[in-house]
Amino acid sequence: TQEERRDLLTSMLYSPVPESVPDHLLGLLLVFNYWSTKENVSPAQVYALLLCRFILKYVDPKTNFARSEKKIKQELENPKTSSNKRDYLNAMSKYVAFFHTEESLKSSSPKFDRSTVHGLSMLQSIFYFVSVSNRLLGNVITLPRIEELINGTFYYNMTAYIEKKPEAIQSCHLPSAEKENFLTELNILLENLKHLTVPGAKRGGRKKKTKPKEDKASEVADDVDYAQSGSESEFFDVQNKFSALALSG
Repeated sequence: TQEERRDLLTSMLYSPVPESVPDHLLGLLLVFNYWSTKENVSPAQVYALLLCRFILKYVDPKTNFARSEKKIKQELENPKTSSNKRDYLNAMSKYVAFFHTEESLKSSSPKFDRSTVHGLSMLQSIFYFVSVSNRLLGNVITLPRIEELINGTFYYNMTAYIEKKPEAIQSCHLPSAEKENFLTELNILLENLKHLTVPGAKRGGRKKKTKPKEDKASEVADDVDYAQSGSESEFFDVQNKFSALALSG
């Protein structure tokens, strides 16, 4: 039966499933829970992903997917802009910078947090295989579309921001209707994800071994967590055991 197939999927990802979790949020909870058992996942990462989902799904359609601060400002100053759209533009004005890569990250590797990117790589792989399993079992749980959940740049920037200012996790700049739903869903996720790291704690990554100075080739190889495959545009995260499954194809 459908219930048996659903129990089969959920038992692999979260057991027992909390009854208080609404059906539309259950899929995300299952994916995030399994992710947090394989990686050090912080509340900031959950906040960043859920907020990204609300912006991509609810704010973007109201603002014509605006990503330009200048264009948003012009629309806000335009007296013909409706009050409803103005609310969403105001919200987007607070977050638009998070959709752009900080220039220093393009040239300064010490400022680049590899563990944040690796965590997203793990999540994407887990999400993919849960999605495939769900389809094979007859779509027994509700999962969001991946394009309405993840924007890598926003996720990276918002995670970094919240980990620097943990108190900011208590609120958001979404329009009032979306803000209430967002905070409700966030609280449900944080209350039921039992493997998250302590708020404000540094997420650990691989410890680097001391290398002899003359061994430059192996030093560079160990310092880079990504391997090239096929062409310059195709990479896989060698520390992500889930992405390695794709290599068998």
